[in-house]
Amino acid sequence: MKGQASIEFLLVIVIALLFILAVIEPAATRATSSINDVSNLAKITTSVDKLANSVQYAANSAAGTKQTVKIIIPPGAAILCEGISPPYGVKGQYTLTSAGTAPVTACETDGDGD
Repeated sequence: MKGQASIEFLLVIVIALLFILAVIEPAATRATSSINDVSNLAKITTSVDKLANSVQYAANSAAGTKQTVKIIIPPGAAILCEGISPPYGVKGQYTLTSAGTAPVTACETDGDGD
């Protein structure tokens, strides 16, 4: 009887490990990827705001005004300048890594994040 109980116990452990590998680990990986995307989107948004505010400050100040700005551009992100005539704009663009197989580009300028 003890041998049968040991084999049944090992079978239960194997099934639990398979469940962890099949369900929990991919969900945790996707959650980590989503957290990284949110963090990177916050970084690029902050950088775009800093850059836009600095440009606005320099435009409103006297000629020859200089300002040093430290910005962070995470991997997969870009800061784009829009318009050659007024209204000018600065846009942050980031390619989401948690979107699955097809990368999705999220922009700050529109409401739905696409």
